[in-house]
Amino acid sequence: MNIESARLCPSSTCNQILVPCPWATAHLLRRLPRQVVALVFAFLLCGGGVSVFAAVPNSLVIDAPEPLQALLRANLTLPDPDEMITDNVVNLPRAAIVQAAELTATEGYFAATFKLVRDVGNGRSNGLRLVVEAGPRSAISAVEIIFSGDIASQDALKDGASDRRGTRQQAKQDRMKQLRDAWLLAKGSPFRQADWSQAKRELLQNLFAEDYPAAVMTYSVADVDAEDATVRLRVELNSGPGYTLGAIEIEGLKTYERSLIDRYNQLYVGEPYSQRRLLELQRALQNTPYFSSVLVDINLDSNFDPTLPSVPAVEDSPKTITNASESDLATRQVTGVLQVPVRVRVTEAQPKRFSVSAGFSTNNGARGELIYRDANIFNRGWLLAVGLRADRIEQLGFADINLPQTLSGYRDSFGVLAERSRNQGLLTRREGVGVARAQNRGIIETRLSLNFQREQRDVDASLAANAAPINNAPRDALALNYSWTWRNVDNVLDPRSGQVINAQIGGAAEALLSDQNFIRGIFKIQQYWTVFKNDLFTARFEGGITAAESRVGVPEEYLFRAGGAQSVRGYGYQSIGVSEGNATVGGRYLVASTAEYVHWLGASASPQWGVAAFYDVGRATDQPKGLFPLLSGVGMGARWRSPAGPLALDLAYSVRDRKVRPVFSISVAF
Repeated sequence: MNIESARLCPSSTCNQILVPCPWATAHLLRRLPRQVVALVFAFLLCGGGVSVFAAVPNSLVIDAPEPLQALLRANLTLPDPDEMITDNVVNLPRAAIVQAAELTATEGYFAATFKLVRDVGNGRSNGLRLVVEAGPRSAISAVEIIFSGDIASQDALKDGASDRRGTRQQAKQDRMKQLRDAWLLAKGSPFRQADWSQAKRELLQNLFAEDYPAAVMTYSVADVDAEDATVRLRVELNSGPGYTLGAIEIEGLKTYERSLIDRYNQLYVGEPYSQRRLLELQRALQNTPYFSSVLVDINLDSNFDPTLPSVPAVEDSPKTITNASESDLATRQVTGVLQVPVRVRVTEAQPKRFSVSAGFSTNNGARGELIYRDANIFNRGWLLAVGLRADRIEQLGFADINLPQTLSGYRDSFGVLAERSRNQGLLTRREGVGVARAQNRGIIETRLSLNFQREQRDVDASLAANAAPINNAPRDALALNYSWTWRNVDNVLDPRSGQVINAQIGGAAEALLSDQNFIRGIFKIQQYWTVFKNDLFTARFEGGITAAESRVGVPEEYLFRAGGAQSVRGYGYQSIGVSEGNATVGGRYLVASTAEYVHWLGASASPQWGVAAFYDVGRATDQPKGLFPLLSGVGMGARWRSPAGPLALDLAYSVRDRKVRPVFSISVAF
């Protein structure tokens, strides 16, 4: 028997598969009166209608193996137990038998039998028990995936022709092989209706994700042999023609010029259709401050040609294929390559916005922020951001202007800031101005910046007679810095596997408006491994060096301190460094590392809560020999997956200080 055929959406651009309910086993249906069978089939085809039964009564015991027990308990409809006892005889309604068979068939059990008996256990006098003999679970015995359309067409080579046709033909053969290899239901695996539907859905999605956006599934059938407990699968897909991308059609622009979208467009006319490439443009536009919503797709309707043969819809009811040519007649070949316009539909955001935010961390305490943004100053799409930020340690005012992305993908910005910070006995005040150029290319992000800043520092100190003098003179630096980040993780906000690497190099010279010659380098790496099913192991390393004659004259921003969240937990924020007077100041050398294991609770694919254990080490000093031995912190904590990333609440023990400190942070990759 065939358990299913695919029904197609009338529009070839919809690509939607509607999956009807699975059909009961043939040997069971033959035992039922025709009137009952007709009523049940009508019930199923109409979507279920209104049930004449109630849900499974709580007093009814279901004796079945998992997962059938939970499935029947949640979906089987039965009358009250008293209504199933007539003249002291226990009867299971035939409609209930049909429904139970339908449910067990979805899990691959096509020979299940059902018996309703009295359950007199546990002091029950009139209880009922539904006994289910599941029989063997059917397994996949064969899988046949047939392609038609352009992907299966033969591009014959002519004498003297180039290798372009041969290359394209080989690419199509490789593509069909990749699609078949990616099929989720391999031969020998158990049959489940949910897996069968998912496998077809992903096969079709994988086909129209590249080159073939008009692909459709023309037929699908699961041929069940209940006696042998096997299922033969057959799926037929028509790729339709191949498509390349044409010119961009933009809808929704009112305030901005078309050239603003062109700056973010990396598509070119004539490239093969790719769903991934369209999504890249959509994300790039969505991440700008100019639009509240963006949709990038293709306009297949603009390319409609009535002379092309259409792909007919397959009848809704199941059908047994007795001759392979019967399926071939249902699939009309549509070959060739067509060009399709790219449609960009945008809704513009309000250019002027004022935002207020608040937050808290164990590093800086409570924090408040006020920001005013104007995304269209001078009517050129320049973004102005002016803000004030204050917490227990730092108070900051800034004004930045970000220019729209260039045609080459660069993002330029410039701005000014004034900051005051008091922490670990050190008070600093700095003013600065800077320019920067950033670029994203796939998983690689680069940033080049030039900043001039003046820093005034004040060390909290009551000096003894023999103490070294403290230099609180202003420190100027015109520093050039280059940053390279390689971010290859499965999820930026909640990584489960992959790695993030960051390297920075920069410096300043006395000959160029600076008080000290120095070169500063930083290297960071963070690695994620999924352990077992839900657990996560993370390892992080950070090292830094500021090569200079001494730290005198080097602003604190270009020196190193450690301690606190995202550093060595168990120690105060930036409390690990160089002692100067009664303060802790930055040193020229840094080493820090973390090992953390998170066990996520629950059996779901994405549990919300977890517990963690970690071990941190690190130190910041002014001399290389002072780095060792490293200071260490150890602890445990809780994790919660929030929309902004995993929130971490830890209790960390400082091995040096022998103190326990709470640490609250968002656990994201740097």
